[in-house]
Amino acid sequence: MHLLKRLVHRRQLLLSGLALAALSPRAVQAKEQSAGLQNSSRHPRPAPPTKNGKHIVMLDPGHGGIDSGAVGEKGSEEKHIVLEIAGNVQRQLQSHPRIEVRLTRDSDHFIPLYKRVEIAHQHGAHLFMSIHADGFTSPDANGASVFALSNRGTSSSMARYLSQRENDADKLGGAEV
Repeated sequence: MHLLKRLVHRRQLLLSGLALAALSPRAVQAKEQSAGLQNSSRHPRPAPPTKNGKHIVMLDPGHGGIDSGAVGEKGSEEKHIVLEIAGNVQRQLQSHPRIEVRLTRDSDHFIPLYKRVEIAHQHGAHLFMSIHADGFTSPDANGASVFALSNRGTSSSMARYLSQRENDADKLGGAEV
């Protein structure tokens, strides 16, 4: 349990920092400057800030339902860990006066990746953060990682690998990818 708490705190710190950096005035200015660029994504652009001036952050606890994700040495399942992490991050970010936090899922059920992105767009999310608890071959591994993926597609072999792995998880759930 102590290791889980350490991992949760590290991930919370990283995710909170990512959210605040993405919503900083400089990031908003950069977004406004690039507004003239053509959107190659099949998804619509996110909505402007809500009427109350808040930016919407969509937290996506990965996996769920029949897709357990990584399984820890003692049988802990990633789908449960990331749901708990998302709840903790939500509570921390909710205290920020300019952020409104929503979750793609708040219980243990499967949602295909494409549907998670659609949920974020339907809510007009300004930032989409998919939360995962990476598995590794050695139980001695520790720390946290942040992975950012462009909406213009995969930019490296690792990005292609991770993207394919997530799409494979969707196939497990019966989604057409």
